[in-house]
Amino acid sequence: MVLVPVMVLAVVLVYVPRLRPWYPDVPPVPAPTSSQETPPPEGKVLLSGRVVDGEGEPVEGARVVVYSDSRVQRVGEQATTRHGVYRFELDPGRLVLVAEHDDKGMVASAELLLDQGAVVRNLVLALGPVRTVLGKVTDEDGSPVVGAVLRVEGVPWLQRESTSETDGSYKILRMPSQEASLRVIAPGYQTTSVKLLARGLTGEEVVNLRMARESDVEGLVLDPDGLPIRAGVIACDGKEVGQRLISAADGTFKLAREFSRCPLVAYHDQHASSEPMLAEGGAVRLRLREGGSIEGLVVEESGRAVPSFYVGIESFVPAFGDRLSLRFPEPRFFQNTGGSFSLERLAPGSYVLSVGAEGRSLVRSPSVEVRGRQVTRGVRIVLPQGGSVEGLVFDEEKRTPLAASKISFDSTSSLAHPDLSHTTSDEAGRFRLEGAPAGPFTLRVEHEGYRTRLLAGLRVGSGEVLKQEIGLKRSGEGGGGLDFVGIGALMEQTREGLRFREVFPGSPAEKAGLKAGDWLRRIDGQGVEGMSLADAIQRLRGEKGSRVSVTVERPPAGDSVDTTITRDEIVR
Repeated sequence: MVLVPVMVLAVVLVYVPRLRPWYPDVPPVPAPTSSQETPPPEGKVLLSGRVVDGEGEPVEGARVVVYSDSRVQRVGEQATTRHGVYRFELDPGRLVLVAEHDDKGMVASAELLLDQGAVVRNLVLALGPVRTVLGKVTDEDGSPVVGAVLRVEGVPWLQRESTSETDGSYKILRMPSQEASLRVIAPGYQTTSVKLLARGLTGEEVVNLRMARESDVEGLVLDPDGLPIRAGVIACDGKEVGQRLISAADGTFKLAREFSRCPLVAYHDQHASSEPMLAEGGAVRLRLREGGSIEGLVVEESGRAVPSFYVGIESFVPAFGDRLSLRFPEPRFFQNTGGSFSLERLAPGSYVLSVGAEGRSLVRSPSVEVRGRQVTRGVRIVLPQGGSVEGLVFDEEKRTPLAASKISFDSTSSLAHPDLSHTTSDEAGRFRLEGAPAGPFTLRVEHEGYRTRLLAGLRVGSGEVLKQEIGLKRSGEGGGGLDFVGIGALMEQTREGLRFREVFPGSPAEKAGLKAGDWLRRIDGQGVEGMSLADAIQRLRGEKGSRVSVTVERPPAGDSVDTTITRDEIVR
């Protein structure tokens, strides 16, 4: 509930005729006259006149400022001469003149709409008195509200504000005797405003304000059919006080009272975001809108349709909000003679799809834009045959073959794809793995009782065979472990791009100066915009002793940092 502010006005009201400015004893200001007799410079207007005090005497050293239209932009400023004279040559438009003197007060002209070449002469600005607005800000119990911000509104050219002290008191100096309002904002309280007294006031105007506390915001998120749904909610997006949360399974959520003044938006992986809404009376309902869909074809290099394949979402940059979860925890399987697929109920945003089939190289689509209530058609993905990797897995210490080792491709996709391309070694430790991507790619080799090994930076052409002999080390006490060559950092993909989430102590990345929180911008000179997390990981891995250059953007200043990293063995 908003309480009407209590105002104690310690002033004497003086009747002022409407034609006079702010001071009752000053003669009326003559209306400006326009003339073309003395043209100003080409494309300009000419403004001239005098500034006088309450007795009609010229005022020397008064500051005259000219503001342009509703933007309240200063376009001219000067001090008056000994005879109170001022003169401006300005661009045409809607102009307001404001004159101020420390001892004699201030005044503003009416808005002047001047066309190119106009001349305004003898515009007299009669200074009027200023006043001080002061008082206290308290809550419903009469306790002081500390840190409340009080801003003057209704006088666009006047920038005046104050902050309440520990006892709730505030003071705003040099306020003109003009109609205006006072707007009061304080965290945890309902914003309120009050009109100041009208023209003709001098001295002090005492305005005490009482603020009502805000109640918590209670909300409900509904899907496009009007049913409750678990979804993300953003309050005050883009502001320092902003907050993000997830509603409960029944769609309900609560926000602290200070967020009642902010637009609230709900978002979800399968729907378009809701319209921004304010919480009225401490309650709000956010209804998600219908999402979009993607339709496309998967074909071989020859153009013939692939009859069975998997499609997953490799990466997703939402048009609004953050991704809540993977749309498909497992890629969807499609089987049809035409090689067609359709993904529905997608939130608007930019998608990269990953497509794989047994014995074929997994590929990623170009970026696909999805809009709410629309179908993005014509997506065509070519699935190449891929290369092969064959070789031997053995115990590195004993040099004996290791049967039943599992060999697969690592981080070819940001998703956990089904086992489209994997194999196990035979009794002699030999294996052959089909469907290798062109590269760079990483081979993952696992065996019970041994440390998992990642061989990075591999490349093989379509239809070609890559030979590899892979030695594994026995795991220590507790088992497990991972050996690979890289820079020694963990990365994550966010709405804003690729970011280093962790830099391992003593790793090549740390030695090169990378820090957790750095945004990755370039790898070996190539921009990472639109690059998937899996692509970036493969490019950062490589052979021991090889080098990779990266460019990062470091928060909070956003400085660009270039560095070169020498890859080394990483043991985890």
